[in-house]
Amino acid sequence: MSSISWQQYLAAIAIISASYYLYVILRYYQREVTNLFIAKQSGQLLAPSSTLSSFTVMGQAKQDQSITVVADEELQFAEADIDEDLNEPVAETTAAKPVEFLPQTQLLNETDKLIDAFADVDSKSEFISLLNILLTSYKPYESEINYLQVIEHILNESHGKLPFDLTSNDLPALNE
Repeated sequence: MSSISWQQYLAAIAIISASYYLYVILRYYQREVTNLFIAKQSGQLLAPSSTLSSFTVMGQAKQDQSITVVADEELQFAEADIDEDLNEPVAETTAAKPVEFLPQTQLLNETDKLIDAFADVDSKSEFISLLNILLTSYKPYESEINYLQVIEHILNESHGKLPFDLTSNDLPALNE
């Protein structure tokens, strides 16, 4: 019984691996290796300009007939929903906000839109899931929101509009 040492085994693996990769490089990357040595000998770039051929991969781009270009003056933008004047201190910004920009008012408006969207959809679980996502998005403003009023508003607005009954037990737990 013959045995080999770990050192002999690792040396054999290294020699076999090196010869395999040398074969692959010489067999499949012969042109690149040749260009590399030629460029080093002549002091040129790695790929001489004579070997580069110019060809088109795709055709020229054509403008779509349905796309029109308009001048900057013709563009119309909607008004911002949130007061974005960053130069004012935070306390003054909160005090100077009109009622429609307060987080609670915005939350109530969005819950109304959600209730209207589900007027014809009989999926209580989807409604509660989306309501939970909506309420979670207002977590940064929880100090400015009275969640009891929000729950009362949701229950009052949903009564008769939604095809399913909604109770306070169905609503996500707030102020936790």
